[in-house]
Amino acid sequence: MIMSKDSARWYQLEPVDAWFFRDGRPSNYGEDQSDLESQFPPNASTVVGACRAALARENGWDGRSNWDSALKAVLGDGYEDLGQLSFTGPLLMKGQELLFPMPAHVLGRMNEDSGMQFEPCDWLEPSEDPITCDMGDIPLPSRMGLSQTKMGEKEPSSAESFFVNTSGMTKILNGDLPSALECFHCSQLFCLEPRVGIERNAETRSNKEGAIYSPSYIRLEEGVSLAIGVKGLPDNWNLPAYFPLGGESRLAACEAIEPPALPTQQTDEENSLLLLVTPGCFTSENWWGAGPEEEAGKLASNLTGKVTTAIFDRPLGIGGWDSLRGQPLPMRPFVKPGAVWWIQGNNTIADSPNSILQIGESTDHGYGLVFLGKQPIKNNTNR
Repeated sequence: MIMSKDSARWYQLEPVDAWFFRDGRPSNYGEDQSDLESQFPPNASTVVGACRAALARENGWDGRSNWDSALKAVLGDGYEDLGQLSFTGPLLMKGQELLFPMPAHVLGRMNEDSGMQFEPCDWLEPSEDPITCDMGDIPLPSRMGLSQTKMGEKEPSSAESFFVNTSGMTKILNGDLPSALECFHCSQLFCLEPRVGIERNAETRSNKEGAIYSPSYIRLEEGVSLAIGVKGLPDNWNLPAYFPLGGESRLAACEAIEPPALPTQQTDEENSLLLLVTPGCFTSENWWGAGPEEEAGKLASNLTGKVTTAIFDRPLGIGGWDSLRGQPLPMRPFVKPGAVWWIQGNNTIADSPNSILQIGESTDHGYGLVFLGKQPIKNNTNR
């Protein structure tokens, strides 16, 4: 799906205190509730559900009954049906600049003298010769070799816990390495805040047996927030200044903002890269979308060419909650942000630099946001 960034209304979301977004593990009453992890950034379905409920309350919903036909016409009916709405994000933002998960083909070393600072120095690229593996003879990702490893120095590695800002992502899409100052470790953006809670019996005013729980809340650093784009809102509709978001209905402060700048995408008719920045949703049997020697059209119908190779981590399990049926949604495997597909051949994308390309399924929820860029080569790098 291709849409324009400027066709959506954008909002900045900030926690009033701290947020709690449960990961995909089961958390049933009466079972062990210790060490409840929080997932951040939150998955799109959580934010989309909170936004739709907030919009419904702003337009007359009492919070209990079913939506009337007027609300359903705009907001849809149920988890899958979003009505006339579609979403982009949520994306992390520092100040007024968007941040994106570091693509997996960017390699670097940690600067131990500067704390949590990642210094990009090399790339992964498809190997020149096919390598025999359980998928057959395919060109697996291998180091380009821009940086030589000195005695006692660690090999360059990918940066799973790092984000890159818009200017750094623009460099990556142009085949250049970002600078260390354009990379941010997650600890510079948010931290986990463990807490312990106990459910109390209202009659006896004593603790209930087995009712202790210990969630980890998300506390954002100053100036860090979430951004989300909403397309299809009626002119007289707007998100409220405050609404519940995530576990325990903790509040989010919401403010309309100008559409944030996106990285400048690049196209190359011969060899391109597709970089995933929000979780990708494909079929359960083919959760990675497309692998080596498969058509790029399996990722999105408007893409052409063939996948040379790809990098993706183990699948990210995402479920959710069906409020109409009052039951959890089944867990599905998603491709983690940071995944990279190398594509050989022509690619199709809108010419506008404000174009947003989303691949896979459930793109109207905000899943599958990708950027198209050039494959780096040894004589096209800032290092």
